[in-house]
Amino acid sequence: MNILVTGANGQLGEEIKRKVNEIGNGHPDHDSSEANYYIFTDRDELDITDEKAVDKFVKENFVNVIVNCAAYTNVDKAQEDRDLAYSLNALGPLNLALAAKAVGAVLIHISTDYVFGGTYNTPLPPIEQTDPAFVPADKDKNFYGYSKMVGEDLIQQSGCKYLIFRTSWLYSSHHKNFVKTMYNLKKKGASPKVVYDQVGSPTSAENLADFLVWIIESNTSETRYLSKQGVYNFANNGVASWYDLTMGVYGDNSAIVNPCRSEEYPSPVKRPNYSVLDVSLTEKTFDYDIHYWRFALNNVIYELETQEQ
Repeated sequence: MNILVTGANGQLGEEIKRKVNEIGNGHPDHDSSEANYYIFTDRDELDITDEKAVDKFVKENFVNVIVNCAAYTNVDKAQEDRDLAYSLNALGPLNLALAAKAVGAVLIHISTDYVFGGTYNTPLPPIEQTDPAFVPADKDKNFYGYSKMVGEDLIQQSGCKYLIFRTSWLYSSHHKNFVKTMYNLKKKGASPKVVYDQVGSPTSAENLADFLVWIIESNTSETRYLSKQGVYNFANNGVASWYDLTMGVYGDNSAIVNPCRSEEYPSPVKRPNYSVLDVSLTEKTFDYDIHYWRFALNNVIYELETQEQ
């Protein structure tokens, strides 16, 4: 198969590149002549907001699977930069979906817990597929989440074959992210103030990349993972607040981390105060065990420490 990965220079795209390099652009159990071929693009190579360019690229490269990692991810700035956020998070995925439909390809789209409207106060995690307690994102209070939600809807209405994975609190050992910021503050001996009343599911971009490549490489006539159409969650197992996550980074120095409430950090965006994702359907459908968040975090911290040596 030919697999197109968009947004390849972003946090998740970089992790997919690394995983593919490890397996040599194909499954290690496959003969080289049967290896899958990955095509990595970022905006300079393929602008997903350009419908004609997307259609042409997919057809000319005989694409069988599209993994869409491209997105507008600046949550606060999206409140003001609405046109670009909507183009990248809603219209871009639609263009990919229409191109996929035209050639019979499968679209794997990465979405977010921000599609939940911020009033999800049930003690149970949001489940996959259609959750009766789902409160959609309000475009006036959370335009980023709204634009991602529209992107999901447009994909499902396009008639293409799709897999949508909602993830949350994504981090890695590279690019700008919360864990890396806290790690750098720890190295400086800083005492950060971190909110404890927003609870979610921290997710290692490396773990998500491993999963995505795994379902592509393990897709056989027996498993048919790429035919399991639907909306799923992928996040590391467990529950944490931003304060808990910071404590995990600081380790023995966690006593100098100061807990605070969200109101001490005013924001133009209404963030989900409880967006723990239930991943049981993902684990069952794809026969895959997802790591606990503390285990995944320790691996990333080890990578950060290794980079300094």
